[in-house]
Amino acid sequence: MVLSLSVSRRLLEHIFSEQGTISYILYKSNNMEVAQPEKSGEEYLIDILRDRSIPLEQIILVKSQPMSDDMVSSLQVQSLVSLIDNDITSKPEPENIIIDTCAYLINIMQEIYKTLYHQKDNLVIDQVGMKALQKALSVRIKALPEERKHNIDGCTSILNPTKEPDQPSTMVKDFKFFMAYSKKMMVYLREEQFTVDDGSGGKRLMNVDELRKVAADTGKFLPQMAFHIMSCSYSFEDCRDAFSRPDNTSEDEFINNFAAILEQKATDDDRDITKDIIFFAGVVRALQDTERQNIDYEEEEFRKDPDNYDDNVYNDRDRQIPRKGDIYYGIQLGVILHHIEEYAKEILKKPPAGSAYSHPRARFHQDMSKEAVLPKGDNVALTPQDVSICRSKHEYVEDESFGEVGDSVYSALGWSHDGHIGFTHIGAGYKSREFFGHIYSFVNSDGDRQIKSHELANEFWSTPSNFHADATNDTVWVKADERIKGFSVDRGNRDTTFYTSYIFQMADERQLKAIQPRVADKNSLIGGSILAFGSERLGYLDNCVLQEWKLNDTNRHDGTIRMVDMCNVEDDIEQWPAEDVLNLSDNTWMDDSGSAEVTRGKKPDSMRLVGIENPTFVGYLSDYRLALVDYSQIPIYNTELREISRLIGFGSDDGVQIVHRPTFDAMGEENVFVASDKTCVKIFDLRTAKAEMTIHQECLHSTPIPVNGNMFLCNKLEDGRAQMWDLRAQRALYSLPVSRDAHFVWVPAEDKSPAAFLTSDGECYMYGKDYDQDDEWEKKSAVKAWAKAERSSSGGDCSIM
Repeated sequence: MVLSLSVSRRLLEHIFSEQGTISYILYKSNNMEVAQPEKSGEEYLIDILRDRSIPLEQIILVKSQPMSDDMVSSLQVQSLVSLIDNDITSKPEPENIIIDTCAYLINIMQEIYKTLYHQKDNLVIDQVGMKALQKALSVRIKALPEERKHNIDGCTSILNPTKEPDQPSTMVKDFKFFMAYSKKMMVYLREEQFTVDDGSGGKRLMNVDELRKVAADTGKFLPQMAFHIMSCSYSFEDCRDAFSRPDNTSEDEFINNFAAILEQKATDDDRDITKDIIFFAGVVRALQDTERQNIDYEEEEFRKDPDNYDDNVYNDRDRQIPRKGDIYYGIQLGVILHHIEEYAKEILKKPPAGSAYSHPRARFHQDMSKEAVLPKGDNVALTPQDVSICRSKHEYVEDESFGEVGDSVYSALGWSHDGHIGFTHIGAGYKSREFFGHIYSFVNSDGDRQIKSHELANEFWSTPSNFHADATNDTVWVKADERIKGFSVDRGNRDTTFYTSYIFQMADERQLKAIQPRVADKNSLIGGSILAFGSERLGYLDNCVLQEWKLNDTNRHDGTIRMVDMCNVEDDIEQWPAEDVLNLSDNTWMDDSGSAEVTRGKKPDSMRLVGIENPTFVGYLSDYRLALVDYSQIPIYNTELREISRLIGFGSDDGVQIVHRPTFDAMGEENVFVASDKTCVKIFDLRTAKAEMTIHQECLHSTPIPVNGNMFLCNKLEDGRAQMWDLRAQRALYSLPVSRDAHFVWVPAEDKSPAAFLTSDGECYMYGKDYDQDDEWEKKSAVKAWAKAERSSSGGDCSIM
């Protein structure tokens, strides 16, 4: 039920207010209250919305009704709808009223989205009421002067939220996953819908002419049908015939026609069709590329990584992740991937390279510089001034390690970074249950920083439960199934190589009970922690038991890759002695096409009981000391895990957080330690174990940033921003629009290469070097990024003492 527009405006205002509730109306009617005279003078929608006792957010956000299919809006929401509809048809508003109303409505909508994001009360948005607010805003935004729109945060984005564009490298990665999916799933579609009798009682796939007839009968576009069903069951000639363009039609026109058909069928609820168009264009162009079809991609893979190359694995057609030499649409996948990336570069608009001076993506709280900012000379090192004014180049790392991955209940990006190395993991296979990650490293190339990466697939029977990037040993330690593997980086003068350096076997339950019967640990749900004790030992702490392995030649991996397939595990595993392999095929979620590397690891060199429960966070300090956070306290341990000091002073029930490198050790300030909780950031002096400074700001974690003797901090705020602080000047500098779910690290300058502020989304600010700038594109990119970051931003007060 929605009230008629003929209902009086004053009655609607009355019902919309707190005094318009049914119980209040009945009470007043029974007590014969006399109506008050109406207010005189001009009154607009903004006056009615502000003049209420119940917050508008409480009216729009309502309790979810799980047993109800259709939610009936409250009387107040229905009154709000009629009030706005009635208001829109009434007299025009002055410009100052329009501006005031737009700012108010945007703020209300941002608060609704923020409350919805953080709430735990099963609240949902009443869509009828929200659409009324959006309607009231949309008609007024059209009347706003253009220069006024940019002065209201969120004005251009609140009604049409958009996501950051994908990168070309992401499209390549997504197409590989699409091919893996197609190999498994499309075969069922082909067998059910696109087969005919073969004349001898069996079935065969339709040929292209028969497919054309089906397309004509169903009103479909043949290439659209072929795109999904011809990936791995048809010859090159059939695919080229199916994707052939009509006479007098150019290749681009053919692709645009395909895009137009998809757009006609698209609705507001459909997924983004850009990916489908890019994939289709890549296939069409690849089928016409006769030169690249002669490339030997298997030989290319061998040259790229001869130590880890295995022709049996490469030629295994049932593996999960496709290789460039695999045949799809009758041609090598590498040819298609090349054209997908090239076409994506043509149509995807990404943020430009970056500004040479104060970067527009940095929002200033005050003027940081009293003098004009001058360009830097060639190869001039990073200075504190660069960080103070955010003189940096903003870019996205175009590498598969940072491919965009949507979080789901089955897959979420895992990330660890230390110094110049890092590791990302997103999972593979059915519901992302299998191991698939990337190890990457920063390298210096002609005074600039580049990332080299290596794909890690099928290394375990399951996804990792723990991983730790260890710059001291140039190694990423990954724990999964019953093993810890060390994947190492060798950064040579000419090239960067990646290899498996160690495989360690975890102790079993019988061995653990020999030390102490397993006891309940209040932190046991957190899981164990990998601990690197310098370059000599690796430890794994879980439930008060420490297992240790020596990092010596005796424990090194022999380099043999022992790979088995789920469809043939028992036969495959018999190739090696039983003591060399680990068979967990009965305890894995992998499907029949999954694979796993099965080398049994080295047993622990020692195991001992320690009085340390599972830490919530681990920090690495100088002299190989460790900070193992225990909720609100931070004990400091030496390499033998003996407590040498303890930091206290947090009383928050939410717990304390520290980052991987919580001190300023890189600049010689090894005793300045940074920790945070949701209420503040504290800077400790490790010599006195006392907090010498406190920043009162709600944040998720705080990262030390050392630059040439100056100490900066970057606080990750709950609303998604990253705010930079100058500790010596004791003031806030500026904020960066970092994604809400992104983690970030500071990568110090190295070998004249610039320092970097890097996020787990692959967004990067390079400090310490001048770059060409494109003011127009930079400003557009900045406005878009800030609209996204501040959609739920509350601003927030902050101070330092």
